[in-house]
Amino acid sequence: MNGRNPIRLLMVGPWRLVAMRRHMDWAVENGIEVCVADFRVSQDVVFPAGFHFTSLLPRRAKSIDQPATRKNSGLARQIAALRLQDIAASFQPDLVHSYMLDLHTELCLAAGLQPLVVSAWGYLNGLMTTGATAKDRRWLGRLRQGAHTL
Repeated sequence: MNGRNPIRLLMVGPWRLVAMRRHMDWAVENGIEVCVADFRVSQDVVFPAGFHFTSLLPRRAKSIDQPATRKNSGLARQIAALRLQDIAASFQPDLVHSYMLDLHTELCLAAGLQPLVVSAWGYLNGLMTTGATAKDRRWLGRLRQGAHTL
């Protein structure tokens, strides 16, 4: 697929969730090199071989809970999208997998990461009903344009 071994997968999302960890563990067990980008990581976490973690926090921030680095702030989002671009440029993934329809996927879209695969799970249920707002439909349009696979 990439002319080099192993295949590289950039996973973006809340790595602590069991369902996301299943994807990560499966990939590592099958010889895929995995880099995960998320906002939080404990200092005492030991990742398996072939698995790298990269924080989306600004380099000097110790926590997403600091007022200047709250992930919902515009500045934190811009920094995280730029960090994702930098991570992708240095890691050179063959595939980017964003887990869930949340801020992580929004950041992947803002960073222009490709090819982008998004795991939606049950998150589409509410968006595909009559309860979807105009804002939801615009976001789904962006998702359709930016994601290779949903």
